[in-house]
Parts: sequence; C-alpha cells; structure tokens
Amino acid sequence: MRTRYLIGIDDTDNLESRGTGFRARQLGARLGEAGLAELLGITRHQLFVHPDIPYTSHNSSACLEVRLDDGSFDDLRDYCRDYLAAESAEGSDAGLCIAAFDAVAEATVAFGRSAKQVILTREQAHAMAEAAGLHLEGVTGDHMGVIGALSAVGLHRGDTTAASSG
Repeated sequence: MRTRYLIGIDDTDNLESRGTGFRARQLGARLGEAGLAELLGITRHQLFVHPDIPYTSHNSSACLEVRLDDGSFDDLRDYCRDYLAAESAEGSDAGLCIAAFDAVAEATVAFGRSAKQVILTREQAHAMAEAAGLHLEGVTGDHMGVIGALSAVGLHRGDTTAASSG
C-alpha cells in the first residue's frame, strides 16, 4: 500500500546553523536512503513576521511530501523525531507534524493560512492537530516549532488543492 504523507518541520536552526530548508532536504534524502519513504517534493512556507514572534531569520517552515511504501507510520514518525532531535541546532525549538495527505482537511489549511497573517499559539496548534487527528509534537527547546510545522502541512495541502483545481 502506497500512502502519501506530509511532514511539516519548523524552527530547526539558529543564527549560526543551516536553515530549516536545508534540514528538510537532508531529511528527505535520509528517508530515501533508509528505505522508509520516497521524497515527492518539498515546499517552503513564509509565515507571519512580527516582533512578538520569535524566529531565526525569515519565519518560514517546510513541508516534505513523501510516499510510504512498505514502512509503518510509527517508523516514519520515529525516524523524523530522531532526526530532528539529533540535527536541530542548539537553542532551536523544533516542531514536527505528520499527516496522511488525504487526512488534511480544510480546517488545517485555514490554520496554515492564518499563520501567515496573525500570531498563533502552541496551544492553538495542538488543539487543531488533536481535533484533526494529526500527529504534532515539539522535539527540542520550548516546542514553538509546532505552530510552523502544522502550518506547513496545511499550507502545502492547500497549495496542492488549489493547483489541482485551478
């Protein structure tokens, strides 16, 4: 069974390290090398830039779209978690969101779109993910990256829906 998944990551860097985009590309390559998933693409998502939002340089998050052939969701989740824990920069607040492509509903897309315009909280992100049945967790630091990770999944799905219907 070949299932498409979206993997959102955010806040994996600091001012001296490689950015989240690099980490997304590296994670995608490693998932392939490990035989866990085939990378279909990566998108970068610009989020709201505001003085009350902590971010490293641009406040962007990334979403990987992968196809899981034989592996399990648990293996994918554990690999991504371990990767972020090991590779995220010191002082980062990495977040991870994983969702089956078809499980990402309009409410999650709307959450992502709102992250481009307003300040959101970790609590809002967790409540949205729980209501939608999506996997969301903070991996390092204070876990603020969950907002961007969930937003990346919603924005990628929304962009994909718009592209296929337009």
